Amino acid sequence: MSDLNEAALHKYTLYGPAYKTDPYTTLRALRSEGPVCPLMGITGKKKVWFVSHYKEARQVLRDHKRFVTDIRNTYTPEEKAAQRPVPRLERYLRGHLLRRDWEDHTRLRNLLQAAFHKRAVEQMRPRIQHLAEALLDAVEDQHEMDLIEDFALPLPSQVILEILGFPTDHDHVARLRSWTEAITIHPQAVITPQERLETQAGFITYLRACFDERKANPQNDLMTHLVRAVQEGQLRKEEFFSMVTILLMAGHEPSVRMIGNSMLALLQHPEQLGMLKAHPTMLDRTIEELLRYDGSVERATPRFATEDLELGGQQISRGDTVIVILTSANRDEHVFENPDVLDVDRQARSHHLSFGYGPHFCVGASLARLEIKIAIETLLRRFPRLRLAVPVASLEWAILPVVRVISSLPVRWD
Repeated sequence: MSDLNEAALHKYTLYGPAYKTDPYTTLRALRSEGPVCPLMGITGKKKVWFVSHYKEARQVLRDHKRFVTDIRNTYTPEEKAAQRPVPRLERYLRGHLLRRDWEDHTRLRNLLQAAFHKRAVEQMRPRIQHLAEALLDAVEDQHEMDLIEDFALPLPSQVILEILGFPTDHDHVARLRSWTEAITIHPQAVITPQERLETQAGFITYLRACFDERKANPQNDLMTHLVRAVQEGQLRKEEFFSMVTILLMAGHEPSVRMIGNSMLALLQHPEQLGMLKAHPTMLDRTIEELLRYDGSVERATPRFATEDLELGGQQISRGDTVIVILTSANRDEHVFENPDVLDVDRQARSHHLSFGYGPHFCVGASLARLEIKIAIETLLRRFPRLRLAVPVASLEWAILPVVRVISSLPVRWD
């Protein structure tokens, strides 16, 4: 691959409406160029590389010494000294475990292990089931809904708000959405840069009040746990803000989108949906196949090379950006047989990478799996004649580089 024809890569646009509508045709062609390809149009000494094959994707995600998530860990002492101080607001919002490496990442991750362990998550099952039933109760007589807006969005949103200890009324769910849009640059957000900064600053002000309240009146929730960690010296106060922020964002967005993607895939494949209905015990296996087939997280958090190295036949330089395309690795022909086919009874030889791999494997994977499982099971049980209410061609996918997001999913039932 050292003689890769970079000019050929101009035709692979990993952005825009056409790509988002059908990314897998483009990704299949990209994989044919090799496992690691440069992103065109980047100026300067540092390059950006796309990793599209499963083997090299796992290699990058596993090797946390040579591929880090904090670019500062690639700097020489002289380069570090030349850097400008990070603005306070950015430190408050970006200093979470997804952007930390080595001992710092382990320290932050350990603070969350108990809350998101399988046993703790399983205890949430009755509550999540109750929320799912209540949401469908509210729309049952309408015989139609936007599956995203009316079900997939409020379900994980309320769950993560309860875990953290936030109020779960309609106003707070709406505020969570506005915060998410301001922090993640959501495509549906009609907001100016100044309004975005003001909303972010207002969010931090709100979290300061939450911190002080939990400090004075501890509760049995994750926010109190994090406040106590600050008091005990396990967590810096600015890290408290970052951790709550990432838990709010990552604690609901992927599940929301995965519920939507999963139901769309099943409704587009009635024979597979029929097989699942006939054999409900296949649901766990089906969820893993749905995560592989059309995962909601398109790309992993960018990695940065800490040294000059070889990857997939390419020479990567220290400081280069390496982006693993998870949705491409999950359809690698060298690993998955008939990768573009949805097979709810797939006997997978390898695990999908939708939750990542290695030290940064998603800490909330067990919760996400349970939310998706309860959502699908409840929808199919309550509305066995559920179907799309609009042509598939009319559905819109959000133009975001990191996630695979369908904007809305109108459905109806008899």
